Amino acid sequence: MLEGKVAIITGAAGGLGSATARRFIDEGARVVVSDINAEAGQQLAFELGDNARFKQTDVAVDSQMRELVDFAVDEFGHLDIMFNNAGYSGEVHPRLLDDDFADFEKVLSVNLRSVM
Repeated sequence: MLEGKVAIITGAAGGLGSATARRFIDEGARVVVSDINAEAGQQLAFELGDNARFKQTDVAVDSQMRELVDFAVDEFGHLDIMFNNAGYSGEVHPRLLDDDFADFEKVLSVNLRSVM
């Protein structure tokens, strides 16, 4: 079903992202594994074989997201699927008043802005 498709999967170095990358490869897609964790991301791309590439990306940084899309197109010729899996829950505080706005901004950058 995904034969010939090109996908970027953010947060792909573990959990749901890793499982999705494996499934996409099994279904015939070419996949760019993207994660902030370079070691785990490189290992996954290696395990997935010739139809996978790794690009270290902090999805909270706009320029890195643009570079990620450019990388996928340069490597595979086009982009069909953007699986925005990366997420960040932030610090958990007992009271909302104790929340750190810098941490809240990171949650927004990773979970909302990066998807846009």
